[in-house]
Amino acid sequence: MITHGILAHIYVVFLRAPDSRPAKDLMIGKGKDWRDDTHLDLNHGFARTDLFFFMPLFLLGSVAMLLGQAWGYAFFGAAGACSVYINIALRTVEKKHVYPALGALRY
Repeated sequence: MITHGILAHIYVVFLRAPDSRPAKDLMIGKGKDWRDDTHLDLNHGFARTDLFFFMPLFLLGSVAMLLGQAWGYAFFGAAGACSVYINIALRTVEKKHVYPALGALRY
């Protein structure tokens, strides 16, 4: 919940003003800039998808599981699959650029 709360905060900052310095610092590293429009668009798409698709699945699944509802496990599992998918995609796309800027722990 803590990790996803931080991600939700980052996405809200980013979606409100993608070209602002705070958004760039949170998404790609302090003092860094978008490499090109594709880089910006890719991050914009991932942020929207996470905020409007992944987060509802995760939250509904978590609450339903805590309430003992069987369908909560399906939602939580779907959110987990999304999480694995997005992390593989992001690691592939961003490793060369974001990893060095943020360092191993923050990345």
